[in-house]
Amino acid sequence: MSTELDPTTKIDLLHQKARDLLRQKKQHTEIIAELQKEGIDGDYAQVIINNVFKDISNKKNFWKLLFSGLLIILAGVTLNLLSYRIAANSNSYVFYVFWGIFVTGIILIARAFIMFKK
Repeated sequence: MSTELDPTTKIDLLHQKARDLLRQKKQHTEIIAELQKEGIDGDYAQVIINNVFKDISNKKNFWKLLFSGLLIILAGVTLNLLSYRIAANSNSYVFYVFWGIFVTGIILIARAFIMFKK
């Protein structure tokens, strides 16, 4: 029975190792040297480091878009309640519904989940 890992598992392990070394605040040259010990080329090690940075950036952008969308929806609810209360206090049967702000919030949330599926 062979102990050789399939390519996908090996790539995942290399990415995890690079991620762990970045968390330990290692320098790029140290990370590349550690990854080269696993039998890969220096250029491929740099590609792995760039991929890890991109994954970290994507995660931050996902949360930023998600919270922005939720905040905009909350602002829309607040504006609509305020509009309704003003209309109710002035005995009016008409109040403004700000539906565009809800659409914007929903689009931001959908964009977060579509763009950053990981």
